[in-house]
Amino acid sequence: MNHLFNACNLFKKQTVQLLEHLEKTRPHKPIKIDVDGRNVSQDGKNWFTCFSPINWGRKAIRSSPGKGSGYGSGAGIGYAFHFTKNKYGDHYVRLYNGGGENPFIKYRDEFKKDVVLEVVKQNIPLPDGCRLWPDTKFTDFKFHGTTLMECQPVPLGDNTWEIILQNYLILDEKYNDLVAQFLRKYYEKGAFSVDLDFGK
Repeated sequence: MNHLFNACNLFKKQTVQLLEHLEKTRPHKPIKIDVDGRNVSQDGKNWFTCFSPINWGRKAIRSSPGKGSGYGSGAGIGYAFHFTKNKYGDHYVRLYNGGGENPFIKYRDEFKKDVVLEVVKQNIPLPDGCRLWPDTKFTDFKFHGTTLMECQPVPLGDNTWEIILQNYLILDEKYNDLVAQFLRKYYEKGAFSVDLDFGK
């Protein structure tokens, strides 16, 4: 139990540091925090934070309630800073993009394919060890590999937030803008069940 307590406290500290620096480092390219993991409980469940660049779209206020909300969750895609373990029980943190879940489910594979092909075509820079769908499964980890983009899991330690932040800043150079373009494109073709606001 003491081991879990220490891991929980360390994860919370890394989350606080990451979110503080994310909000300061790119003031001209703001993010919205969808799920705040700064207050995770010690039960070992749901240790994660979700956030999205604002230009990825958010549920418009005029939309009907109950069909997705917030930024990334409204668009069906966002970033997750997520605690995980490998098969040996070692503690890690993942930075990844969701796989295009509800309300985007009908188009998610088509969307992922389009984004990946354009990343390759344009030679968009990605962090070292970063993988794109459908190759986002890492050996020794249980997660399924269905995400759009998955960074190399980072061991949970005192500088985890710095490594995750550097990975995000690389993605924020061109990758984030490319994803935003495709989210708008799919919105215009009717892929979403909610009205989205892209921060015009």
